[in-house]
Amino acid sequence: MVKGRDVEDQTKKRVLCLLAHYDELQVWVENRKSEIAMLQEEIQIEPAPKTTQWRESPGGGGFEKPSSEEAALERKERLLKLLAEKENKLQRLITDKEKLDRSLNGLWESERYVVEICTIRRKGMTWKQVAVKLGYSPDAESACRRRFWKAIDHLVLMFKGGNIQGSLLT
Repeated sequence: MVKGRDVEDQTKKRVLCLLAHYDELQVWVENRKSEIAMLQEEIQIEPAPKTTQWRESPGGGGFEKPSSEEAALERKERLLKLLAEKENKLQRLITDKEKLDRSLNGLWESERYVVEICTIRRKGMTWKQVAVKLGYSPDAESACRRRFWKAIDHLVLMFKGGNIQGSLLT
């Protein structure tokens, strides 16, 4: 069982990953929805009846072949299981995106700006460049990092809430 600090670390990793891919999240959601729709269409397809195959040489085959109905049923069960997995992943992604949006909106404006600059809009900037963008001197990298990690801790607390040990919500 995962407790305390491990939960916080996992949540922090999840939040940082979501922030790193924030711009792509909505596209991912739309792509998953279209995959699910295609899978649902595929599940609805009825198999064609089995036809007789004519061969030049008579042969025994020697193995038990499942009927086309059995094969179609097994395939449909596999597809239904895959559909359920994709729907669960989609729902988790949607929920996480909504929680992240609410948490970002719950940050103070200065914290949100720091988080956006350091994750969503960073795109290859060094910490010196980030510090300048935030209004610090280029030598204030460590102050910039401290401010960023403090904002991330605040964001994680809002994202996960009462599951973090030491939270006011436990």
